[in-house]
Amino acid sequence: MIGGDRTSRSFNIEYRPDTFERVRGQVTIVTFMRGLIRRGQLCRNLAIFGPYGTGKTSLVRLYAKALNCAAPVNGSPCHDCRSCNSETSEGYGLFECDVGRVDAAKWVSEKLTYTIPRKNRVLFLDEVHLISERATAALLKILEEPPPNVSFCIATTNPSELNSAFVSRFNKFRVHALDPKDSVLLLEEVAARAGLAAERSALYLIAGKELGHPRSLLSKLEEIGAEHDHITLAVVKAFHDLEDLDQVRDYFLALSTGNAAEQGRVLSRWTASLRQQVDWIRLFLTATYFSEIRHSALLTDTLINTIEERSRIVHQFRSRLSLDASQLDAFWQRLMNHWQVFEEEQISLRLRRARFEYLANVNPRANEYSGGTPSAPPDAASALEAPPTRSGVEVSEFITLEDVRRVLNAVSFFAQHHGQLMNIAIDIDPFEISNSDDPAAVAAIDNFCLELERRCSSDLSGICVLEREAEGIVGRMVGHVSSEILNSVVHWCDEWNARNGTGRANCRTAESDGWRFHHREAFRLCAGYEDPDNTADSREVLRALQIPEKDFRQPRALAEPVRYFGRLREAAVRSACAYDMEPFSAFDESRPEMHRARWELKEFKRRIAEIARRRQKVEEIEDSLEGDTRREALAALQQNWIGPAGQSLRKRPWQ
Repeated sequence: MIGGDRTSRSFNIEYRPDTFERVRGQVTIVTFMRGLIRRGQLCRNLAIFGPYGTGKTSLVRLYAKALNCAAPVNGSPCHDCRSCNSETSEGYGLFECDVGRVDAAKWVSEKLTYTIPRKNRVLFLDEVHLISERATAALLKILEEPPPNVSFCIATTNPSELNSAFVSRFNKFRVHALDPKDSVLLLEEVAARAGLAAERSALYLIAGKELGHPRSLLSKLEEIGAEHDHITLAVVKAFHDLEDLDQVRDYFLALSTGNAAEQGRVLSRWTASLRQQVDWIRLFLTATYFSEIRHSALLTDTLINTIEERSRIVHQFRSRLSLDASQLDAFWQRLMNHWQVFEEEQISLRLRRARFEYLANVNPRANEYSGGTPSAPPDAASALEAPPTRSGVEVSEFITLEDVRRVLNAVSFFAQHHGQLMNIAIDIDPFEISNSDDPAAVAAIDNFCLELERRCSSDLSGICVLEREAEGIVGRMVGHVSSEILNSVVHWCDEWNARNGTGRANCRTAESDGWRFHHREAFRLCAGYEDPDNTADSREVLRALQIPEKDFRQPRALAEPVRYFGRLREAAVRSACAYDMEPFSAFDESRPEMHRARWELKEFKRRIAEIARRRQKVEEIEDSLEGDTRREALAALQQNWIGPAGQSLRKRPWQ
């Protein structure tokens, strides 16, 4: 560090909370722990779940120190007594065990007989999800009748891996990543104590990059502070090489003035992939809509909120297009809605981006944004991309039977073609956003899915159904992510909850029976199917699909309620059906008994082998024949695959 209060210890150790008052963002567990101390320094068994670097160990150490403090102050350690000033954690009654490295049951037995000079002892098992079954069984017996003046504390990032009987012996708490406000307050406090001057916008950028993990926040502050006494936004941008923020800012500055030439120059120097560029565009639109147009306190993206020119950009759009406040709101919604349909292929993305630039650059008539239907663009522009339709079906404001068909076919296709099952389900309830209006709620849910996709680096495929309930609009998502990042997705949902205050994302992951989860969650998406003209028939369809009546829902009207992403997007599915390899559909062939018969993974092996065989046949013909002879050979080959009525001639799994 160049200046300030020099210390040989890392920020994470030097500025670890030494009182409960200094613990940020964990109100529930802090209140409980302080209450135990105030009521007579009571020992309790505590289980703390949460992402890495969120203060689980720090909380246990504070609790242990307060348990043996001679004169606690408002439930916190006094730091003046002999116990508080012990040189080792064992000196104030804390024993820590890394479960992954030792025999936990043997370690506990030894520590229970170990003589200590303190009244209370805390046995802390960290990373307890690594505990063996034998050790769990042994500890269950001890926990049935715990010794007096002993507190067992456990911590883990993966609570789903714990034995339920074992966990039931503990008071359970979940700690979260800090929201942006608490992250910045923590950074400001530590920067001041360390003698660092820091711009608030720079601290917001650090908070956005480190996702609210206190340990990561302080580590990053220390890294930057080692070279800079004055931490500015420019310093942090340079440290993280955040070129994308500058490019998305410059792009929207050019859009706001209608400067097509400058837009092209920005895109030519923007080195991110086209897909990444589109992600940044969508995030900018959503974050700016809430902060600058709706003037909401909701912080949808911390990184975007460090772009100081957002207000200027909105003002330039409004001034150039002569829009009042309501027209500006409608105009911005139109820009956001443009990206609700999302393609995989580069050419489709380029066309959609070109269409987006037309929408942003055109000088509209004021009545286009008065709440009615926007006027159509000139023929050349509209030819870039036709408005999305749902397989020729008229768009409904309810989940239709066609939607049910597509959802069930999609999850069945995913297992048949990729050999994978749905393994994660998330209910997204943006609470206060939903209670404001439809566009805000839909945008918030879409932004959640976009952030999650970005977090998974496109390793997420799934379906999201939006429904309007009595309390507002909610999203129900089911998807698949690789097992390597499944736990990090769960942690990210916890972090999103912490950042978004009243919004909630309730996450479930597949249990030991993956098929059961796959089917239950997929059919649950369809439980809101509603024919407004014949509710009785709707219910009969759901019963025929064996959906439990307790899951039936009656959502209100909401336009375009279903979204597909990842390898379930239409373009990706179409690509997977090359060589006339359409997936089998129990729904289309009226075989309801096959919906849950678990045949798809067996079909996966046959399907992959058949695709390889057909590809080889086609390549042999294309390599050896030319002209009409080649076309005739390919047509004859296709006749072996497709019947006269267009049906696949492959043998069905149920035949």
